[in-house]
Amino acid sequence: MGYSDSRLRQAILYVAWLTRDDERFGSTKLNKALCRADFHSFFHHGRSVTNARYQALEDGPTVVPLLPTLATMQEAGEVRSVRAPGEAKETRQIPLYPERPETPLLDAQDIAELDAAVQRVQGWTAKEASDESHNFPGWKHAWAQGNKTIIPLESVFWARQDVPTDAQEALARELAAEYGLLR
Repeated sequence: MGYSDSRLRQAILYVAWLTRDDERFGSTKLNKALCRADFHSFFHHGRSVTNARYQALEDGPTVVPLLPTLATMQEAGEVRSVRAPGEAKETRQIPLYPERPETPLLDAQDIAELDAAVQRVQGWTAKEASDESHNFPGWKHAWAQGNKTIIPLESVFWARQDVPTDAQEALARELAAEYGLLR
């Protein structure tokens, strides 16, 4: 299943609805919740919730199409963006209707992943959510490659918390060749 702007929009709208009364749930925590839900779902179920791509930015993993998608949602009257009080550079997405949004493209498993991800980051500050996301091996590896490097979904399976050095990678290749593990 490929990327669908509609799936991402429904996920954002659902998270905005879940956090509608949380004045501190801004763009950083939105990014971290979506990332957590997508990578966790990929790890456990073999597919992400939104199928969106993530990039490594200084503040951690970020949904690549987030800003254009939010602009489209604002133009469509689905959400409005407001400053999050006390959170520097943070904007919140407020759903423009009080009912739980319809999410026909998201199944119960997707909703459960989003619920769990929001619960995980909700009590944190934006900085705490950002700092915690820096522990993710996929972000570490991509950030070491440079700003805006794409984080592969498969990186959720990487157990190592540190990016290997060139010498460590060379040694691993040498040992793999020695033991016939390279093709």
